[in-house]
Amino acid sequence: MTDTNWIKGKGMNRKKVIRRKDMERIRLEQVQCSCLRQGSRLPKTCGGQVGGQVGKVFGFGVLAALIFTPLDIRKMYVRFRNMARFYLTGLALLMAFAMGTAHAAAWASKKQITINATKVPSNQNNFPVLISITDTDLRDDAQDDGDDICFTTDPDETNPANRLSHEIEYFDGGTGQLVAWVKIPNLSGSSDTQFYMHYGNPTCSSQQDATNVWDSNYKGVWHLGDGDNTAPNFYQDSTPNNNDGTLIDANGNTAQDDGQVGKAMDFFGDADRLNVGSDPELDNLGPMTFSMWVFTNTVAAGPTYWWKNASDGLQQRDNSTIGFTYDTDDTSVRRVPPDGYISADTWMYISFTWDGTSSYTGINIYRDGTEAASYPTTAGSGTVSDDSANDLIIAGRTTDKYADGVIDEVRISDIARSADWITTCYNNQSNQTVASENFIKAVGSETDSSLPVELSAFTATAGDGKVTLKWVTESEVENLGFNIYRSTKYNDQLSIINDQLIPGAGNSSQRHDYEYVDKGLTNGVTYWYKLEDVDYSGNTELHGPVSATPMKRSAPREFRLYPNYPNPFNPATTISYDLPDDGLVELTVYNMRGEKVTTLMQGKQSAGSYKLNWDGTDRNGGIVSSGIYILRIASGSYSRTSKMVFIR
Repeated sequence: MTDTNWIKGKGMNRKKVIRRKDMERIRLEQVQCSCLRQGSRLPKTCGGQVGGQVGKVFGFGVLAALIFTPLDIRKMYVRFRNMARFYLTGLALLMAFAMGTAHAAAWASKKQITINATKVPSNQNNFPVLISITDTDLRDDAQDDGDDICFTTDPDETNPANRLSHEIEYFDGGTGQLVAWVKIPNLSGSSDTQFYMHYGNPTCSSQQDATNVWDSNYKGVWHLGDGDNTAPNFYQDSTPNNNDGTLIDANGNTAQDDGQVGKAMDFFGDADRLNVGSDPELDNLGPMTFSMWVFTNTVAAGPTYWWKNASDGLQQRDNSTIGFTYDTDDTSVRRVPPDGYISADTWMYISFTWDGTSSYTGINIYRDGTEAASYPTTAGSGTVSDDSANDLIIAGRTTDKYADGVIDEVRISDIARSADWITTCYNNQSNQTVASENFIKAVGSETDSSLPVELSAFTATAGDGKVTLKWVTESEVENLGFNIYRSTKYNDQLSIINDQLIPGAGNSSQRHDYEYVDKGLTNGVTYWYKLEDVDYSGNTELHGPVSATPMKRSAPREFRLYPNYPNPFNPATTISYDLPDDGLVELTVYNMRGEKVTTLMQGKQSAGSYKLNWDGTDRNGGIVSSGIYILRIASGSYSRTSKMVFIR
């Protein structure tokens, strides 16, 4: 009978007594300019990881006597033996430092964010994703102004190459409310996209890279809720073009209000408007895309403009439709959806695109991410143009036809965005609740980046005269390796059992699986184990205990192939099977075309129960594509198959 124990890694379900950002600030002041984390799990406050490691090589001999004097002889032996192994890596560390690969690891916390691929109709490049959440961990652990919040493509936030450009539209350190835009280079429409939010650095300056969130085709992005509303250019343009707007508040009643995304501006249809000017980036655009969120207070009896640039404009028509005009007197209106398309007292996402041709047929109008079903036309004919001699006006035009309602998130591009791009924008912004069926599928639990080893599992499985220990790390920081301690009593002193340090992954943001088999044990006796990780400085941390009782196992009664777990999987899955008799065994993976992908096992095995892993690679070592794969096991007259789903 197999005895298995499992324990969650340290760092999960931590009880916070005080706000971590306050605690870290105090502790960082206490260790200012200290690169040797003597007994501390804090990130370094000066220098980089590699640079600090090199310094420790040369200073360790002097420090050892001071650090280890109070320790027992056994632990002294372990420390010195581990550091002897570290000396051998000194030259490589020096070379890495000379190449400029050192980066400070000062962000204490992170969370994984998952985007739902079902809400992305097709792959999108350099897409600005909205992250709108209220998170108590951000409240407790981030800087009050959110300067330390940053986003990366993997858990290792110390590598600048992994940074994602982001803009914070709004952050409240008292509640943890965050409204941010993150540029995702490759947003997949076939598999969920995952990235990481890091925070918990009490001393860094702002990590924003706002202008690079918006690709070069964006000529203006106005959130209409940021900045100082007493400043002349309150309506700031987030792109590098700096097309900031100026409010013309004729009656003094235009006000900030709750928007679809964060805050927005409420116009009252009484000569109040936003003048964006006539900058070169907005003139003679040719192909273009215009989008905005509108909450119409009333459906006016006559046309009112949401956007106007002399001869061209997007408007609410008097018959509750959306129209695009391309002359100065409103007579040439094309691509107008059916009557009743506009609803009062509800948020609408309005977009139009023009492909740059001279004909009105190159215009498409969308509401709520969907292209209008039909396009009746009204009087007029001619060509679409853009007038560079006049200012761009939002919420009206220069002299009349002012909008009555709340306007939010106005954007202009110099290309005709695809229908899928517009739909993805709507899906992202229309429902900002984090849920499995929504655009932001999940925001993971907080994990502590400052711990040297993020352990997700530690198990002990009993066999005949042996115990197999397995553990999984999700990330490692300066991890030299592991030791295993054992005892036959729960509260008794444990002794180290491995002859040499089990090598760790050093600095890694990837998942790593480890295994150690403790052999020659007495059946029927319960053994207790603890796992110790050792960092480059000789600091240690214990995990466990777990226990198992070795037993003599009889051979399985029947041939059996168990479902692999996890399934679907990435990056690896475990395959288990029982053999009632000795014999030749072959495990083979095939794709859905019947082509052999790889052979996992081919050889003689004794009767018993077995487990092995498949990491999603083919026989040449390459990662397979996402899809369904067939696992076939054959031994003598026995054969079985099962399906496995790999997700990249």
